[in-house]
Amino acid sequence: MTLLDEEIRVQVDSTADRRGSYDRLLVYVYHDDGELFNRQLIDQGYARLYESEFSKREAFERAESQAQSETVGLWGIEQTATTTTTTDGGDSQQFAVMQIHADATGNDHENENDEYLVFKNTGESTLDLSDWRLSDAADHTYRFPTGFELAPGETVTLYTGSGTNTDSELYWGSDAAIWDNNGDTILVRNGDGDIILKRSY
Repeated sequence: MTLLDEEIRVQVDSTADRRGSYDRLLVYVYHDDGELFNRQLIDQGYARLYESEFSKREAFERAESQAQSETVGLWGIEQTATTTTTTDGGDSQQFAVMQIHADATGNDHENENDEYLVFKNTGESTLDLSDWRLSDAADHTYRFPTGFELAPGETVTLYTGSGTNTDSELYWGSDAAIWDNNGDTILVRNGDGDIILKRSY
């Protein structure tokens, strides 16, 4: 990974906002030889794009797409986490997060249903998710509907925004993005408060 152990130059983008949606300062960081550090991080798969608009975005999008296709850096990390729990009957069951889609197209806060998680029952018995709770690192919390069950081999997609729940699609009902594009923690507890799944990305 590229490290900064040198004098650097910081520059704002005159065509973009100086702060992002999380009020973080947005700047370009240049090495003393003129190389753009931000671009190097994306090239190597150690950073990803936010929803903000800026003058170098098209070039950064190409770099991110290349890093994804080559599965370098963070793009090479498996996006599946599995945790085993045991029912009263002693049956071993598994609940896994199969996909994390944290970066919605455009502004995350205006496209909540393009932010979602996909969970799967990888065990051999039906999971009763009644009153299970899902939370992120900032302690935003979602409670699975009472009576919701997930059969063996079945998946359920949880969208951040609003919609009508079905057997395979659930909706958080949030009017803002939940999952941090730059990394977050997925924590699932059952109705008794026991941790069923913990996954950081």
